[in-house]
Amino acid sequence: MSKQDREHKRLKKVYELFESLSYFYIVFSFVLSFI
Repeated sequence: MSKQDREHKRLKKVYELFESLSYFYIVFSFVLSFI
C-alpha cells in the first residue's frame, strides 16, 4: 500500500506540472494573438 501511495503522489505531481504547463501555453497563445 505504501508503494502504491508513493506512486499516486508522483502521478499527482506530474499531472499538476502538466496542468500548469498547459495553462502557460494557453496564456502564451493568447498573448501572441494580440501581437
